[in-house]
Amino acid sequence: MYIKGSARVGVDTTNTRARASFFQDVLGLRKTHDRTGFVRFQMPDGDALELFGPDDPVPPDRFKAGRVIPAFLVDDIRLARKELEAAGTPLTGPLAEDRRTGYAWQHFLGPDGLVYELPYDPARR
Repeated sequence: MYIKGSARVGVDTTNTRARASFFQDVLGLRKTHDRTGFVRFQMPDGDALELFGPDDPVPPDRFKAGRVIPAFLVDDIRLARKELEAAGTPLTGPLAEDRRTGYAWQHFLGPDGLVYELPYDPARR
């Protein structure tokens, strides 16, 4: 699976280690920072994914408005979907696709039960 990128995404998590392992081992993201309660991954386009656990020294107030659903842009949605399935990752529903534009997406559950998305956008090739 090739993740093309995303905007910087910060995610509140209850288990930083399990989530970090998933992003590194299943999605293949490159870890750039790892400290107690905080892990940062660098995307190929320079954007970042940051995980904040309950033991992060920064106050958790930033997540009072709710948790987010990060979306990781892929270059081949069907291959990405197959790789998620091969890794035992639960998919939430079938592959969704706009036949007119070719935009497609797949939602899945991360190791902590949160929903994530892999979109494919032919306009961002």
